[in-house]
Amino acid sequence: MKDIYKNDIYKRPIIVSSTESSDERIKEYYTYGAKKFLLKPFSKSDLVKALEFCLK
Repeated sequence: MKDIYKNDIYKRPIIVSSTESSDERIKEYYTYGAKKFLLKPFSKSDLVKALEFCLK
């Protein structure tokens, strides 16, 4: 995440999906540019909602 955050090429909405759900890790994702976090496994509707949010 840190490398992506630093690189201007990647200045796009980032959706992180992970099995790790610690508050500390999720905070790190958002600190380094994630727009949404999806805990695995996630539903199709959760993914669609995250995509719609990022495309606004």
